[in-house]
Amino acid sequence: MLLISLLFLSLFYAGAESSAVNSTTAGQCSTDGALECSLADGHLHHRIGQQLDPQRLFNESTHDENQNGFAFKHDAASYLLTRGKHGSFVVFPLDFFVSASLIVHGVWEETLLMSVEKLLQPGCWVADVGANIGSLTVPMARRVAPHGRVVAFEPFRRIFQVLAANVVLNGLGSVVRTVNAAVGNAKELMTIPTYDYDHIGNFGASTVDTDRPSDWIGTAGKATEAVWRVRLDDMEWPRLDVIKIDVERMGMQVLQGAMQTTARHLPVLMVEADLSSPQTVPAFLDSAAGKGTYSCFFGCTRPQVGVLRNEDFTFIPPDCSILTCVPPHVKVTG
Repeated sequence: MLLISLLFLSLFYAGAESSAVNSTTAGQCSTDGALECSLADGHLHHRIGQQLDPQRLFNESTHDENQNGFAFKHDAASYLLTRGKHGSFVVFPLDFFVSASLIVHGVWEETLLMSVEKLLQPGCWVADVGANIGSLTVPMARRVAPHGRVVAFEPFRRIFQVLAANVVLNGLGSVVRTVNAAVGNAKELMTIPTYDYDHIGNFGASTVDTDRPSDWIGTAGKATEAVWRVRLDDMEWPRLDVIKIDVERMGMQVLQGAMQTTARHLPVLMVEADLSSPQTVPAFLDSAAGKGTYSCFFGCTRPQVGVLRNEDFTFIPPDCSILTCVPPHVKVTG
């Protein structure tokens, strides 16, 4: 897996370097100590920081034929600003799943998003549990705006910082509430692993389980950090239409902490499944909302659907691990 990752990254950066130009459309930086940049389409115009040295913040400014933005580096953390199908995103260059898909394809889990968008309309409320960098948060927020809400939970500090940046970058601060917390079946201060996001890995595989940390990403030695764990039942939900759960083996704990909310609002649930989910999730929903209230089925994500570019280069295989559970008032077609 490491060899494949290195091969992909070398191919990507070779392409980026060969297509880099000194075009003013790639971003213009002022020299007055503050940094001001814009992308070619004129829709993105933001000011980063005050009294910063542009040479310190940026290690390189590039622009390819896909209008893919620019790379920037601050201290030890490197990021890339890329424009995808659903908005502009700050991504991790060394994350070979979520970020890499946004860079290469312009989307992440597009088929899942297409399914979710069929369930949403302006005014809906969504709980995005395990929001990562916001690749689904942003398009869902666009769908429910201006009066709907997306509450996006992400426990890992570095990933949460990028999530919050992407919400602001896409002008969705009034629609999305970002919460730097884990979600589970208790309200408590917990200890989670500190992962190393400055080396190649699958950053989306970060898990709060200190006993079984992810094998897909390195940890910073035995370092840990504290973060709050909350229950969905402890929050006020005027309505809740969809709960999306992607929390690496901890999905049942999220559901256990959402029993009252599920019974009250009967939201659609989209849960990243593990081997036990086909039995445990429907059984839980029977106890929470009444036997037979929910119907559950598996849906697949296909990264080649809806991509913007490089359609012949799909390095992420189809994934059929999304368990979707719908209440009787929701009609699912297609």
